[in-house]
Amino acid sequence: MSASRVARWRAVALGSAVLFLLLSVAATQGPLPGDPATRMLVKAWATPAVIAVAHVINVGGTWMVLVPATALLFAVSRHARRRWWLWCLTLAAAPTVENAWKGLIGRTRPEGTAYGFPSGHATAAAVFVVVALYLCTRAQAGTGRR
Repeated sequence: MSASRVARWRAVALGSAVLFLLLSVAATQGPLPGDPATRMLVKAWATPAVIAVAHVINVGGTWMVLVPATALLFAVSRHARRRWWLWCLTLAAAPTVENAWKGLIGRTRPEGTAYGFPSGHATAAAVFVVVALYLCTRAQAGTGRR
């Protein structure tokens, strides 16, 4: 991998980490100034069709989508198969870190007492996408195949 690509990956990773840490600090402060208004706006748009779409999107962060997606990636990418340990490590570490972070931040969901930040579904989907992008950019394939 060229030095410029490595530098870009480092910049993206560092920028994402800084953004996540800033969001985490903000989440510990209780509701942010725009939270109640945003929640009311979202609830106002919550038509049955929007709720149905949200439920479909939510499934994207579950094993029902991520396991078949991983199997498909392994089927088409020899590079991904050789890096099986990366998948195992990240997919096992992500929920562990997410649950620990939820306890550390302690921000409850708007309704109920369960912790809601960071989202487990969003964490799982983000980890899958980042590792898939990493493997795709590392693969020795033409740009069309990637």
